[in-house]
Amino acid sequence: VIFALPLAVVAEEAAAPDSAIVEDVEAPPVVDKNLEQCRTNLAEMHEHAVTLRELMGKSIDNRDERELLRLEAVERLAAMRGLLGDTSRRISKLDTLSGVADSVRTVAGAHLREVLDMEMFGLERVTERVARLRASRVDKAAQELGEIESLIATEIELQISLVEWIRETGVLQDELEVDADWDWEVFDTFIITLTEGIAGRLQVAIQERNRLRRQVTAAETAKSDATVVADLRLRLQAFVQKIDGNVAGLQRMVRLYEFRSLEASKYRQLLIESTGQVSEGILDPEVFKSLVVKGWKSATSWLNTTGPARLVQVLIIVLFVALFRLLARSFWWVYTVTRRTSGSRLAQDMASRMVLPVGTIVGLFAGLWIMGADPTTLLTGLGVASVIIGLALQDTLGNLAAGFFILLYRPYDVDDAIKAGGEVGLVKAMGLANTTIVTFDNRRLYVPNRKIWSDVIENRTTEVRRRVATTLRISYDDDLDLVLDLVREFLAQHELVMKDPEPTVFVSDLGPSWIEVSVWPQARIENWWSLTICLQQDLLNLLRREGIQMPYKRQDIAVLPTPGNPGEQPEL
Repeated sequence: VIFALPLAVVAEEAAAPDSAIVEDVEAPPVVDKNLEQCRTNLAEMHEHAVTLRELMGKSIDNRDERELLRLEAVERLAAMRGLLGDTSRRISKLDTLSGVADSVRTVAGAHLREVLDMEMFGLERVTERVARLRASRVDKAAQELGEIESLIATEIELQISLVEWIRETGVLQDELEVDADWDWEVFDTFIITLTEGIAGRLQVAIQERNRLRRQVTAAETAKSDATVVADLRLRLQAFVQKIDGNVAGLQRMVRLYEFRSLEASKYRQLLIESTGQVSEGILDPEVFKSLVVKGWKSATSWLNTTGPARLVQVLIIVLFVALFRLLARSFWWVYTVTRRTSGSRLAQDMASRMVLPVGTIVGLFAGLWIMGADPTTLLTGLGVASVIIGLALQDTLGNLAAGFFILLYRPYDVDDAIKAGGEVGLVKAMGLANTTIVTFDNRRLYVPNRKIWSDVIENRTTEVRRRVATTLRISYDDDLDLVLDLVREFLAQHELVMKDPEPTVFVSDLGPSWIEVSVWPQARIENWWSLTICLQQDLLNLLRREGIQMPYKRQDIAVLPTPGNPGEQPEL
């Protein structure tokens, strides 16, 4: 039995107004626009009522057609209520017309009583429909529960809509001052009963959902038959739909409570607990107090029942973590004492800082395994978490990968002078994400490993020797061979210049006013900087002592006499 069809009985039993009543309302000599609109509204309401009677008298077996019929009935009922609201607002402007306002109010009140009867009767039928649907769930298979819960949610939504319409109809009766045996106390009793029913079913559904979740987890852990697990999941999904429908209904009923100034704090608390969403309801002192008290009781109960066992498990896990950290530290100490080769200081520094974290992770997994946790599940969860973390921390993982390749190929080590990532300095340490470089002007830089690995790495410390390059300029008038011999002899006696390989001294360029001589001595890597900063000054002093002048750029300008008159100088 759907909502639309029983309205025919109501339409026949209700004292519905007809067109004669509308025609009794006569306009005064001076036509009032509000009065004309009221008469138009009443005529349209009469047409809606007649159409409803015709529609409801039809007997339809097809389910889709019945649903369309119900939708049309609801739309026409909503249209009648909208016309009544507009008529009520216009009646208040007809008080100055003798007897007219009362006549219009009488006709509108008759329509209003008809609408109210239809809404009440429809509410009863929808309530019966919901009860039958709930009763039909007992012998239904898991595959059908989802569809039934969806139908119940639709009916509950219509049920609450009718309650809201009845409330608005009651407000219109108060505005029209129509005596329709309307009692707000009866309405309050009804919504209290309906709300308590929704709240009770919501609590039961939450308990069933939690129970089914535990059953699903237990079945998956025990690797039960796939059909059993699928059946449990379907039932769980049905209860999730049931919770969603009851939550939506309870939220609307709470708004009705607020309209009627009824106490709704316990229902707001239930909504917060069931949805986990903090709304403005938590600002209610009673709601907040109830949540705090309930949370404290739950915590106390957990500490009294489960707390001691959980505390022992935590202590065991902490003991395993501490034990494996100690083992990792001991292993590293033995390794550092007994190792025969120096290896990469950078890798050793990295490994020394990774020993304790690795020991912590291994100890944590060992403790959880001793407590009964499935290592496969732990590793699977770790794999899923790694994927999520990888998507969120792509840049950081890029730095980690670059750090791994740096340790693998070892392009530099601790205390090496390098140029990498656009920076020059000494390497002091390398972490999983960045390398610490101290520049020669004593600035500490933390350069991301990815930036270093993706750029050219210049290691200025790895090689035993390094060339120092400088140039000299001598005049075309000076003895070139003498200068070359003086420079070679000076480099052969310099304490920072390596004798093997021999320094290279050669003419590298012929300038407009000088001869350019390149000087390329070799120095040990530790002496390179000292030789670089002193070589040019020492060579300059050498040339000055030998009376050889360093030429500078110059340009000679010759003034020629004017052709035809050799004795005269050109004017400037």
